[in-house]
Amino acid sequence: MPIYEYVCQGCEHAFEVFVQGAKKAACPACGSGELQKQFSAFAVTGQGAGTPARPPGGACSTCGDPLRSRVSLALAGGETFSTRSGYREALVRHLLDIVLPETGLAGGLTECKKIVDMAYAFGVECTPHGYASAVGTAAAMHLAAALPFQPSAAHPSLLPFEYVPGSFNRVGDLPVRPFAFENGVLQVPVDRPGLGIELDRDAVLRRLIS
Repeated sequence: MPIYEYVCQGCEHAFEVFVQGAKKAACPACGSGELQKQFSAFAVTGQGAGTPARPPGGACSTCGDPLRSRVSLALAGGETFSTRSGYREALVRHLLDIVLPETGLAGGLTECKKIVDMAYAFGVECTPHGYASAVGTAAAMHLAAALPFQPSAAHPSLLPFEYVPGSFNRVGDLPVRPFAFENGVLQVPVDRPGLGIELDRDAVLRRLIS
């Protein structure tokens, strides 16, 4: 997700904001657009020579204690991690209740299935993150449909799948045939070859940046 951290140059208010496309961020406190973007802490630790260990995402930046021990809500994350090695520490340290592998970023369908199996071995639930692109959404749909029931569920269940329908979907016009979505249910396009998606070349050309 394109969520960024800023500090307002006018009132010095620090905040996070979701920025999509060409939208410009503004300070929620004073409305100023004069902002300084901040570097967010990366969700891994550095263990090289002379590099102090730093708690990964999901841990307190002061004491390193997992946030899961301090909140009652289930913590989900990992959509920016890549390959099984990117998830290993978060799983070993029990930092997340739910992992969200992004099919394109995490290493493709095969690698994502291995990430799911690794998460299940730790009793961590998993649902694919498929918001980044139309092709990625199609791949994530197939992956989600192939997953067994979640390991920690008291009763057999499946987690919700993240999908943005209609005019809210920034890549919704890219498929020649839109994904079938009705009454909160997304239909996996198993009646079409491959991932079940064909890109509209004209829609792709409209997005090219020269």
